[in-house]
Amino acid sequence: MQQSSALAAPVPAPKVETYSVTVHKVPVQSLLFALARDAGMNIDIHPQIEGSVTLNALNQTLPQLLSRIGKQVDMRYESMARI
Repeated sequence: MQQSSALAAPVPAPKVETYSVTVHKVPVQSLLFALARDAGMNIDIHPQIEGSVTLNALNQTLPQLLSRIGKQVDMRYESMARI
């Protein structure tokens, strides 16, 4: 009979940061700037990104929020890893 070694205790996955955003007809540039500030991220916003956003989002990740914002205005985004 062969003994198997005990399994190590599972390591919890790191908690993903979530945000709640409720805005009504807010300029998209202002919203993106506020999200980046709250997330502690650098951001470059092209001056031609324009439009307003109405959103009620609770406990969503930054990619989820950006996807929802992108459905309301003509924009694309790229996330670069922190070095």
